[in-house]
Amino acid sequence: MKYLLLSTAILSLIPLEAFGDTPLDTLSRQLDEVVVTARKPADDIIPAQTLSGKELHRLNSNSVADALRYFSGVQVKDYGGVGGIKTVNIRSMGTNHTGVVYDGVELGNAQNGQIDLGQFSLDNIEALSLYNGQKSEILQPAKDFGSAGTVVFR
Repeated sequence: MKYLLLSTAILSLIPLEAFGDTPLDTLSRQLDEVVVTARKPADDIIPAQTLSGKELHRLNSNSVADALRYFSGVQVKDYGGVGGIKTVNIRSMGTNHTGVVYDGVELGNAQNGQIDLGQFSLDNIEALSLYNGQKSEILQPAKDFGSAGTVVFR
């Protein structure tokens, strides 16, 4: 016990600098420069079917619903008659599971959840896109994540 106390007292008198090869005030070090390179990710992770420009004007269609017939995996239902609507479903998931976006605004119908695509004329539409699933954007509304497919026109 005496030797333990004596050795502790002797070791406490020795400066800490004697145990290390660098002084205490120079513990910071300069790191070399690191250059990180990476490829830019693709714009669309999920590819979209798109009609735009001359392709869209060449179609013999008057409304967005008529133009959507040219996309694969799409069913356009026409409920004819007075006040009838034209709806679209993707991959047979039903009209309520299809999101419709017009100029970045998600369209919705509080009464029955179905959007009448026959009321939108192709005169002022520059592009029409169909996404199976969600768009490849980071920031999007939660309603887009709940859709089986999305129709985007602008």
